Amino acid sequence: MFIIGSLACGVAPTTEFLIGARVGQGIGGAIMIPGSLAIITATFEPSRRSQAIGLWAAITTIVTIAGPILGGVLADAGLWRGVF
Repeated sequence: MFIIGSLACGVAPTTEFLIGARVGQGIGGAIMIPGSLAIITATFEPSRRSQAIGLWAAITTIVTIAGPILGGVLADAGLWRGVF
């Protein structure tokens, strides 16, 4: 759902369509977080689970910081569709 929402944002012909696509993207993103943690919990043995969750959290933090920066650079260059 997140990927489809992102693609829809990138090709949005109107502001209203973009807003609707962003809603879908947000719902998809909200579903991914608990889903990814459930996959980690089911995949890793208890002895390695905390390390896997720590790595997941570190990568998520880096992406959370880098995403808006990259998005700003792309938007500033007039490539706002590339943000999605």
